[in-house]
Amino acid sequence: MKIAIGFIAVLVVLVGAVYGLARAHVLPLQGLAKSSPAAKNLLLSMKLIMPDAPKSKPKTLAAAIPDPLAAQKAQLAQEEAQVVAEKALLDRKIAATPSAPPAAPTPASPPITVTASKLVEIYEAMGSDDLATLFAKEPDSAVVSALIAMDSKKAAKALAALPSDRAAKITALMNQAMATAPNSQTPSTS
Repeated sequence: MKIAIGFIAVLVVLVGAVYGLARAHVLPLQGLAKSSPAAKNLLLSMKLIMPDAPKSKPKTLAAAIPDPLAAQKAQLAQEEAQVVAEKALLDRKIAATPSAPPAAPTPASPPITVTASKLVEIYEAMGSDDLATLFAKEPDSAVVSALIAMDSKKAAKALAALPSDRAAKITALMNQAMATAPNSQTPSTS
């Protein structure tokens, strides 16, 4: 009898240890439950495994709550489509419009007066980079008049310091001014 009680005690300790390990998820009981329906029922009754979750997809919270900005988003999308359509229409109109003829050059200002000659002397004393900075803010007619009245070498350095597009435009205006006034002052060559 002592042997039977000892055997039962050892058996109870072993079953308790297995139960504890199963509750701590140390023993993999899911595989056993999948292989045998009877073992699954026993493990479920002992609460050693959890019942299978339903196979349906869970509803997401975002799907349940309507978007409060949905109407505004739709309106913005519609306005964006209108803007894109208007831009495409304007691009087609621009492409279909023939390019405008180049603007007529502005006529040269009247001949330089005595006070303007003093200004030319000041310009000639300045460096070419400083003149280019100054001429960038002056109207074309004033720059043309000043360059025509300046010493040729100083005028050439100042013209070279200007951006190429502006220098080309100024040169064309200078040629036009010199061609329309043949008796006017010619650039000095000192």
